[in-house]
Amino acid sequence: MLRQSEATALLARTAADTCLVGLYCLHCLDPEEKMSGYGAKATGRLLAYLVDVEQDFLTKDVLDALIASAGQPKDFPRAKDMADAITKAQGQAFATDLYQRTYVPASTLFAHASALSLLRHVTMNDKLRPDPDFWWTRRAALRLVDSCTGVLAEELAQRDGRESKDFVDYANAHLARSLAPLIVMLVKMARNGLHWLKLPRVVLLVRAARKQELASAGLSLLRTEREARLRSLVDACLPVFAVEISDEARHLMADRLVEAVIGTNDRASEQEED
Repeated sequence: MLRQSEATALLARTAADTCLVGLYCLHCLDPEEKMSGYGAKATGRLLAYLVDVEQDFLTKDVLDALIASAGQPKDFPRAKDMADAITKAQGQAFATDLYQRTYVPASTLFAHASALSLLRHVTMNDKLRPDPDFWWTRRAALRLVDSCTGVLAEELAQRDGRESKDFVDYANAHLARSLAPLIVMLVKMARNGLHWLKLPRVVLLVRAARKQELASAGLSLLRTEREARLRSLVDACLPVFAVEISDEARHLMADRLVEAVIGTNDRASEQEED
């Protein structure tokens, strides 16, 4: 089961990478521009090891000559650069969204050893766990694979002058049901980091504050007074989470939340008056 979970995450990352490369080749490379230059660069890196260990068989001069015959070596664009170029060429943000929503989290959490990926082996109680927590879902990862397949199929069908609506519907349906890894990670961390015994009191505070704020939205109370009430609520609610955050982060979160709540209520009150 563990192996399947990790494998689906890596498969989804590969699918996102393949989708970006495919879209980049279709939209951003000149038809006359061949992939040989990128292949030559990759071949040189791949065979460089043989120059060090098998000098009698392959020397650097021979390797350079072989690479030159395949084309001028050049680096393939990074995934982010490809996503930006595709977005610019298509006039829509699918590639950038795919990169930010899936490729980066899948790379950081599953493909590479990093501080965040290693934290999957640590519980909220600072205990080591024998297997890493899976900060995604297998079904969501597989949905992403299906969506990338549909996107590339739709592009190829269009270029061949064939009907592509079914591929579009297929890709959109799977993408709509695919959760981003970051969302799953945050939900799991919040769920595991709650002080459940403190939650009922927080619910009562939120309900009382909501009634008070809704009533205040239509009154001529000073905004500073309303902000002070909401900030006191945020300070009372934060202890329910077993996650330590800095005072600066807490103040920034409180400011943003207060601004959003008051702004939403004011707009709702204005619409009712109209």
